[in-house]
Amino acid sequence: TVNKRVIDPIAPRYSVVHAEKNVKVVVLNVDDDAKVEIKSVPKHKKNAEVGTKMVTFGRELLVDEEDARSASVGEIVTFMDWGNMKVVSCSWLGTTAGGDKELRMEVEYLAENKEFKKTKKWTWVADLGEELVGVKLVKYDHLVTKAKIEDDDEIEKILNPNSKMETRCVADVNLKLLQKGEIVQLERRGYFICDAVHVRDAAAGVGGGGVSNGASGVLPPSEKVLTLIEIPDGRGGI
Repeated sequence: TVNKRVIDPIAPRYSVVHAEKNVKVVVLNVDDDAKVEIKSVPKHKKNAEVGTKMVTFGRELLVDEEDARSASVGEIVTFMDWGNMKVVSCSWLGTTAGGDKELRMEVEYLAENKEFKKTKKWTWVADLGEELVGVKLVKYDHLVTKAKIEDDDEIEKILNPNSKMETRCVADVNLKLLQKGEIVQLERRGYFICDAVHVRDAAAGVGGGGVSNGASGVLPPSEKVLTLIEIPDGRGGI
């Protein structure tokens, strides 16, 4: 695709996690006293010229709930930009306000295990609470549900009710630096262009009291979320 040929070689990579459907992961063999460690890692694994980013590694992480529910105890999973983790336990903590069961996972970091070929690849962010950046991902689809509109078609009946879809996510502080018009790749999600920058303003609250953020509490109420629009790859048809 054009995206793969033109954007992929130069777009910096970042990770986001669903703001509401996420699961807290505790890395048991990370020193609890240290809490977090900040390391410099490449923005693009195959193009050093793209630069580096500062990634926070911590004892408590967030992953997408869909990923967490796909794992089983004893399974080895690759946490991207970190390494392999062994799932030690999965616990049901209770029921959320929405009626879903809340999951907590414990893992062990396998520093010497470098077998990545057959493992599931998970994106993650350190659970930094209100320091996380709110991100709104926007995807546009076809306005109508058929490829060719006929003269006798009733437009109301062929309109696509899901022509615009939004997903709320959280990310680390690296995305605070994005500027309008910049293009990035979100790991395992696709290519996006920045449409609205991150703003901290007491008058620009998100949902008044904040947006529910699953295991991590809430997104900061004083934060206007960064807005990223997905760049289509041209492969989808009606």
